[in-house]
Amino acid sequence: SVWTERDFAVGRVLGSGNFGDVVLARSRYGSAGDDGRGRGKSAVLFAIKTVPKAKIVQSQSGIAIARREIEIHTRLRHPNVLGCEGYF
Repeated sequence: SVWTERDFAVGRVLGSGNFGDVVLARSRYGSAGDDGRGRGKSAVLFAIKTVPKAKIVQSQSGIAIARREIEIHTRLRHPNVLGCEGYF
């Protein structure tokens, strides 16, 4: 399964940085128990980092930064750092 923007109801901005914003989002389809994408009985909250596409594609370094951040967060396992459940 692939995540899409339509899978989430986006809420308030939790924080902003130089590269993008982090927003609170609720899965539209319930808990993560069924298929790992939030298609169960109760909604699941996510923190979603949003980055304007123009910031990424404006240079090769923007593309490299985005790829590196995705790679780091998909591998990172730490109790004080949110992991990456997916990207789109």
